[in-house]
Amino acid sequence: MERDYTKERNDKCIPVVWEIMKIISENKGKIGEVTKEDYDSYNDLQVKVLTLFKEKDLTQNDITYIKALLLQAVELPYNLCSDSILRSYDKAVEKIWGKEEIDISVSDIDKVLKAEKVTIE
Repeated sequence: MERDYTKERNDKCIPVVWEIMKIISENKGKIGEVTKEDYDSYNDLQVKVLTLFKEKDLTQNDITYIKALLLQAVELPYNLCSDSILRSYDKAVEKIWGKEEIDISVSDIDKVLKAEKVTIE
């Protein structure tokens, strides 16, 4: 049987991804506007993650793959939700205008913007 390198890499890296997500969720480091002083809140997280990397004997390629998986774990659910909201928004816009969004012209928009009051029931 041929060696399945993808399965081996996933078996090695995916559990590390879930462990890092757990470490991040427990760290409660500051996010948003982060000052130089705020970086100290990440020291414990950094030590835990680097210790995990060492314990799992990860290569640089493993770590790069783990980063991609971490981003995917955040971006995929976000994108699914965001896409759903955008589809609903588009449907709402079409319902308000009484026509498909693609058929809303610049003159339609101009009429609405020049109107004194637009009522949405």
